[in-house]
Amino acid sequence: TPCLMAAHNGHADSLHILITEGKADVNKANHDDSTPCLMAALDGHADSLRDVNKANNDGTTPCLVAAHNGHADSLHILITEGKADVNKANHDDSTPCLMAA
Repeated sequence: TPCLMAAHNGHADSLHILITEGKADVNKANHDDSTPCLMAALDGHADSLRDVNKANNDGTTPCLVAAHNGHADSLHILITEGKADVNKANHDDSTPCLMAA
């Protein structure tokens, strides 16, 4: 979706316009149930993060993927501003803390 692509590529301004003006569904996932927030966290685009506790098909959350990829700024925003659940594990029982270590 356009929302997924904007989040994945770090286009926070475009993402904001899609959500506020175009009424894009920020929770619309792709084929593996990855949301725009998860894609933004994957690539370290802290300013594009939304829906912080939504997991994809394998239980991966934006917080977990940001921790795994070492995106401290994204992780900080997810936790402090988005109230991400740092204890939410994926299907392999990996948590953000485990992935960051």
